[in-house]
Amino acid sequence: MARRSGCPPYGSAFTSAATQACFIDARSCVCSETRSKPGLPWPSRPQVLAGCRWLTPLLALRFPLVADMWRFRKLEPPPRPRTGPRSESQRKSPEHSVASPTPGFAVEDNVDVGRRGVFLDLAGTLVEPLKPNRLDEITLIPGVVEAVARLSAAGFVCPVITVQSRIAKGLFSMAEFESWFASFAASLQVQGAYVVGPYVCPHRLADPCPCKKPNTLLYDLAAAEHQLSPVDCFVIGDSPEDVRAARRLGGRGCLVRTGWAADPRVVEEAAPDANVVISSLAEAVEWILHF
Repeated sequence: MARRSGCPPYGSAFTSAATQACFIDARSCVCSETRSKPGLPWPSRPQVLAGCRWLTPLLALRFPLVADMWRFRKLEPPPRPRTGPRSESQRKSPEHSVASPTPGFAVEDNVDVGRRGVFLDLAGTLVEPLKPNRLDEITLIPGVVEAVARLSAAGFVCPVITVQSRIAKGLFSMAEFESWFASFAASLQVQGAYVVGPYVCPHRLADPCPCKKPNTLLYDLAAAEHQLSPVDCFVIGDSPEDVRAARRLGGRGCLVRTGWAADPRVVEEAAPDANVVISSLAEAVEWILHF
């Protein structure tokens, strides 16, 4: 049987008992000439892996792609071990501290804190009115600060996902809205409530776009940026599009009866896609914390 191109000759220094393998494919890595020798046993799995480990750095000298893979493999950090509850001395030790996903509060024992999120709608859920003509018209809905602060204290990341069609209509610009949101988030942070974003769809409701709810583009972007698992997240909003987005994500949708959902007809339309219909953001947070 002819030897495959690239295989070292049998009996050379490269085909010792530990390395009777060559890089033919990812599954076998078995030299065809080795198979053709009568009476020779098939290489064991450790021998095959040893041969692959030996050949990889040599291939890296010739092929840049293999070199990149080898370099990344060597620099990849070891997986973080899961541990049980820590002692009081460990909690106070800097080397045992857990980085908080949001500045301003510390999370002690929840090693999966970065994977829990609550996506929040803005107009009708956190603030009113629904259709402001100017940004200085926007005010907080009562009870919002305390509700978001409870989520923050529990370790949830709270991205704000919002459709701002008034940007496309020219009532204010994206830069002006982002500046307003920065001040809005800072005012919440002073009171222990942390939101991230904004993740904005600036298009008119009648214009087709990939970022408009219930499409999940903005949710996926927020999840990627904050290492969230969408299926482990919640969505709180006041419209059918909010809870439909939650269903598409695989998460859980909470419809609050504020904003658009103050209309019973909106509630009736949204109810089939909602996991729960609740009167306020505070009650939605209570439901999440006891889920």
